[in-house]
Formats: sequence, structure tokens, C-alpha cells
Amino acid sequence: MRPKKWLGAIAGIVALGVGLTGCGGGASSSTSASTTAENGQVFVNGTDAPLPSVLSFQVDITGMTVSDGMNPLISVLNGTQTVDFARLNGLHTLLDLNTIPAGSYSSVTVTLANPQIAYMNVTNPQTTPPTRPTISTLNSTTSPAASLTQSSVTVNLANPLTVAANEVIGLSIDFDLKDSIAVDSNGQITGAVNPTIAIKTVTPDNNDAYIDDFVSGVVSTASNSFVVQGPHGHQFTVNVNDQTEWEDSGSIANLTSTSIVELSGTLDRTSGAILADTVAIVSQDKFWAGGLRSEEHTSELQSHH
Repeated sequence: MRPKKWLGAIAGIVALGVGLTGCGGGASSSTSASTTAENGQVFVNGTDAPLPSVLSFQVDITGMTVSDGMNPLISVLNGTQTVDFARLNGLHTLLDLNTIPAGSYSSVTVTLANPQIAYMNVTNPQTTPPTRPTISTLNSTTSPAASLTQSSVTVNLANPLTVAANEVIGLSIDFDLKDSIAVDSNGQITGAVNPTIAIKTVTPDNNDAYIDDFVSGVVSTASNSFVVQGPHGHQFTVNVNDQTEWEDSGSIANLTSTSIVELSGTLDRTSGAILADTVAIVSQDKFWAGGLRSEEHTSELQSHH
């Protein structure tokens, strides 16, 4: 079992998208475990290479497609995902899971929009006493503004994404903040973002496929499993066993349809279900707050319904 990196550090989390949508939405067919002989499943996870002064880097992933170089592009991401890559700090989180035609795909194209940067701003550090650091935020309306030098990035895969019938394979996105966020000669952030992204193919048993941190709302429970709803109404089955660690003496018996959980684990290579290593119940009343622990940074509320 991999050591947990997020235990006791629930603050600082952004919920992978525009929020958890209502329980009334059914599971998307793209996340179904039953596939035809011509289809396989592709999961997408995200991580980052951090930049020390950057507290938050939020960007909309408006699309993600794969190409075999001959046929029309295939989408592996449903809807727009809003991700705070800075808070991942080397962790991996699950973005999506979709069924696509079996085949070999050689490149990935990611489209982006609406970057926002929050960073520690230190002025006059040599004064006595030193000036207290502040948090500055750049977005499309500030001066300077946060802006993308390009909104689309295509990455040729070193190892093709080979999707086999009735099996699960994935793509890992590493957003390199250090090389993406421009600074001037004095080391000050300018607001320009030149998206530097590495993408590679990963199998469910690869270290980079491990889900360090996934926040979702509980839909239903069974004796050794429960169903959660992630971004945009997608539902995922989560299996637990005697090796699953529950934080704060929790258990599957404590879960209800208003619970929000944070979990880590691995994906089953055929069904796409999550086998949970660790589960924490972060809310029992449908609401969950995520944000940086700072008097000057306001948390945002995410709603399960």
C-alpha cells in the first residue's frame, strides 16, 4: 500500500471541476463497466510539478482528445474540468473515465481556458521588521492579467495509448508549473502562462496511475462497496475490504446519500472500479469546503446536490 500523502490535510482541495452535480443524474454510459468487444476504457488523471511561490493555479480543461493519425479525434474527457494543479503538488487525482473504441492512439490534444494564479507576494523583505507577505491573485480581469500564450497543446506519446477490448488503460497529465508560469528578471510572476504539459500512457498498476486523492459524493452503499458521483454526474463504484483504512474510525455503515468522501486507491484493470486503500468522510451534510488555509484566501463551497 502506498503511504498516504493527504491524510489530515483536507484543506487545499479543489473538486476537479465545477462541483459535484445532483444525485438525480444517472451514470454516464461512458463509465459503464460493461463494454463491447470493440471498446475499452480510458481513465485520465492529473498531477503537477510545483512552483514554490504559487499557492493555486486553476485552469479549465475544456477538452481532451486522442488521435490515431487517421480517423476523427476521440474525446476522453466529458465537459469542462476545472483543476487546481498547484494543490496537487505531486499527487495524482482522477479526472475522468470513458469508453472509447479499441485501437492505438499516438497523440493527445488538450484545450485550456481561464487560468487563475494565486501566489505569495513578498515586498521589501529586507525591511525591519519584514513586510508581511500577501497573497496576490491574477485572472483575466486583473492588471497584469493571467493569460495563456496558447490554448491548445498537442503531445505525441512516447508509448502509444493502446486500448484493448474490455480492459482499462490511462493517460497521466503532468502540468509543469515551474516551466509554464512566466516570471520577469526580478522573479515576479507576469501572468503569462505557456502551458508545458507532459502526457504519458499508464496502466492501472503503474505508480502514476495511483489515485492519491479523489473527492466525490456518495450515491448508494452495499455491504463491501459504495457508489460515488464525481464531476459532471459520472458515477464510480468503490470497493472496500479488510485492508481499507477508514479515517476517524469511520466505516461503510456511516455513509449516507449526503456524505462526501475523500479517498485513495487503484483502478481495476477490467471493470474500472476503484479499490480503496483509504477513505475519509469529509462531510455528512452535502457541503464541503475546499481552499488554502489562509486568512487571506477564501475557501469555496462545493455542493453534492
